[in-house]
Amino acid sequence: MGQKAVKSINFEDSLTWNQIAEKAKKDNKYIFVDFSTTWCVPCKRMDAEVLNQDTIVSFINKNFISSRYQCDTSAKDSLQTKLKYADAARLVRELRVEGYPTYIILGPNSEAVHRIVGYKNAEELLLEFNMALNPTTQYTAFTKEYDGGNREEEFLSKLVDMSMRVNDFVKSNEYINSYLKTQKNLLTRKNIELLVIATKKSSDVGFKTIYANPNRVDQVAGKDKSSNVISNIAFNEIAIRYVRENGIADYKPEAMMTIYSGEVKKQVNWGELQKKVVSIYPAFAPKIMNYSKINYFSWNKDWAQMVKLVTNQLIKKSLSNELFERAAQTLFFECNDKKLLNDALSWYGKKDFPGNQYSFWTKADLLFKLGRVKEAVAELNKNRNAHDKHQEQSINAAIVKIEAGKSRWDN
Repeated sequence: MGQKAVKSINFEDSLTWNQIAEKAKKDNKYIFVDFSTTWCVPCKRMDAEVLNQDTIVSFINKNFISSRYQCDTSAKDSLQTKLKYADAARLVRELRVEGYPTYIILGPNSEAVHRIVGYKNAEELLLEFNMALNPTTQYTAFTKEYDGGNREEEFLSKLVDMSMRVNDFVKSNEYINSYLKTQKNLLTRKNIELLVIATKKSSDVGFKTIYANPNRVDQVAGKDKSSNVISNIAFNEIAIRYVRENGIADYKPEAMMTIYSGEVKKQVNWGELQKKVVSIYPAFAPKIMNYSKINYFSWNKDWAQMVKLVTNQLIKKSLSNELFERAAQTLFFECNDKKLLNDALSWYGKKDFPGNQYSFWTKADLLFKLGRVKEAVAELNKNRNAHDKHQEQSINAAIVKIEAGKSRWDN
């Protein structure tokens, strides 16, 4: 937790955006804009832990004219917040705000020069502020150079690092793929780490490399990472048409998720899909089929089939951690059949189940949903980590809710 500030950021809450722009131009000062929502947990953490620190407050007040916008609406909104609805909506659109919190720095002429997305500690935030005030390190200076055609390896490497640091989800994959095209060896540690981030289509630079070198990719990026990437792409490009009528998968980088369209089919010809998958991706066919079936059973809310599939695949040891956790979490959130929930809970007792260091969270969720509160609390306490302060805080907060009869997911 950061130190308490003697003063606070001087947000120009009474000014319209046009007035702020005029003031910045007149005073020749940069503009700091804070975009948040009422439901954004990282936004609340930034306010409570970082934006109240003396060093941050002093730096912002000295160097910027500041404005803030709530980007959603609620019944509790003040009149001042309501008066800024129109400006907030327009700025979100014009400045391409995709996630929260987003902090955008604009020059005295109101041209965006830098963006910061997500939680940053004070040291990281000050680094971004100093880069924003230096024309040679402003993020938009790099993006403009890219748009102008610069595809030199050294430049692209810096642009990739910067886009990832500021969490530019919309453009970072494009920059990464452009950088990877300059590489003779895609199997270096750095390049593999980039491959698994930016490979979203079979036409992307890294797809063939991941497919042909799964062991090396998993060695660097983690167990089953190669099969997760390949399965996701195969599902989106092939299987989607077998499980949905005229199915389409549309990846939205700004939300880091895929939107699926087309009515879910009542019946799927799994044999036909398997033949298709085997003909194209034989080495990954079993994993792709598991991925496809779990998605389908989830959409159809066929919990019995999902439990049966996972149980069988655990015996065969052919289920990735990502699919295992997705199935367990989906059952916790949506299934109310106690027998099936107990079956899911039993997965955690199997030898070599595909869990990771965070699997205890879902196990505790299932215990809670089954009314086994003391066991849920014990599971959380058993997995405390004195070296992970944030996890300690999360466990403490979860236990308070659980002991009060609420799920840790309840507001």
